[in-house]
Order: sequence, then structure tokens, then C-alpha cells
Amino acid sequence: LFPYFWSGIALLKKEIESGVSKISTKIIVAMSSIFIISAFVSATLYELWLVIALVIVVMAVYSLKFTKKKS
Repeated sequence: LFPYFWSGIALLKKEIESGVSKISTKIIVAMSSIFIISAFVSATLYELWLVIALVIVVMAVYSLKFTKKKS
């Protein structure tokens, strides 16, 4: 599940750089996020929030934050 998420984030980053936006990329990121979260539902609440905060949210925001926009 993580490779699909990070592939989607990479595509999203590339789209931001090029200035082109596709709904399909956003759907890939959203669906993989849902599947990742549902995979951790069986974990304790602490583990779930730890995974969400450290892996998904922090790295995705970091990846998108440092994207150079095309001039």
C-alpha cells in the first residue's frame, strides 16, 4: 500500500511543478490513503495516530512543501 501512496505523491508533486492537475492522481492518493488507514484500524489508537502523523501526513506535506512551481 505504501508504494501506491508514494507513487501518487510523486505524481502529485510532478503535477504541481508542471502546473497541470489531474483528478486521477488525486483519486490515487486518496484511495491509497484510505487503504493504508484501514490497514491500521486493527492496531491500537496510539499506533494508528503515530503512523498517520509520522508516515503519511509529515512526509506528504514535506514532499509537497518543497516542490518548485514552474514559472
